[in-house]
Order: sequence, then C-alpha cells, then structure tokens
Amino acid sequence: VSIILLPIITRLYSPEEFGEFNVVISIVSVFSVFVTFGFDQALIIPREISESKKLLKISIFSVFIVTIISIPLIYIYYLIGDINIDFVTLFFIPFLILFHGLYVSFLAFNIKKSAFSKIAFARVLSTISNKISTILYAIIFSGTKIGLLVGTLFASIFSSFVLFSNNIFLDNKNKWSEFILLIK
Repeated sequence: VSIILLPIITRLYSPEEFGEFNVVISIVSVFSVFVTFGFDQALIIPREISESKKLLKISIFSVFIVTIISIPLIYIYYLIGDINIDFVTLFFIPFLILFHGLYVSFLAFNIKKSAFSKIAFARVLSTISNKISTILYAIIFSGTKIGLLVGTLFASIFSSFVLFSNNIFLDNKNKWSEFILLIK
C-alpha cells in the first residue's frame, strides 16, 4: 500500500514539507527511546500474565510522564534553539510521543499474549490510515506539512486503539472497568 501511494504523496507535498516532517519525527524519535523506560521490553519476560499487566501499567504511566516532561522541553528548545519549524508543527510532538509510547506498550503486551493476527491488523490499519489521511488532508487543505503529521498521528492512534481493544486486559465482558482498575 505504501509503495503504491508514495508517488501520489510525493506529488502533494514539497521536499521542504518532507524535510520539516522528518525533523519533527527525529525529535519524536529521541523521546521515543525513553518513553516507556524499557518496561515495554520487560512485558514479555514474566511467566504470569498478571505480572505483565503490572508492567503494562508502569509502562503506560511512564509514557504519560515522558509526554508531560516533553512539553516544556520542546517549548524551551523552540525558544532558544536554532530550529526553523513553526510552533503549530511542534504542537504535534507531545501527541506523537504519547501515542507512539502507547503503541509500543500495547504491542509488547499483545506479543506476550501471542496475538499476532491483531498485531498484523494494527500494522495494516496504521499504514492505510496514515496514507489515506495524508492524501485527504493534502487534497482538502492544499497540502501543508501538517498533513504528514496528521497522517502519522492518526496511524498511531488507530494502531494503539486496535492493540488496546478486543480482550487485551481480560477475557470477560467488563474490559473498560478492568482498564480503569489497571490504571488505579
């Protein structure tokens, strides 16, 4: 899908817009290294699923902490740094960090549960939602760099939701209350 739609996307966005998009993604990548504090990798190790659930809780908590810490750091960097990106574009960075961290945490938990078909579906949905939203944004709003960020953000949101949903925490009917209990 990506290979088929890439020529269309490269016609809708300029090289400068791709350059600014890649700068934003590189900033997100720096935070992505620390976003879960490595707890996503530890999710797979325990034998008991209950232990993995505890690690998932810690991983999600660390995602929120790193996202909150990133906001003032990005703002300070914007004020004193030598970066040629507007503030609206930088506004996307905390959201990209948040949903990437949630995606990585839920991905590891699904690997622990051997839900490989769900992982494959999430990746396909991520690619399709990214490319379609990027193209639609360019058509509707005449192709600004924000469209590339919107596509990436939608892909992260949709794939995180797919990995989160559908019996991820319990196999009973009360999944949302179990999620609330997990967060507490």
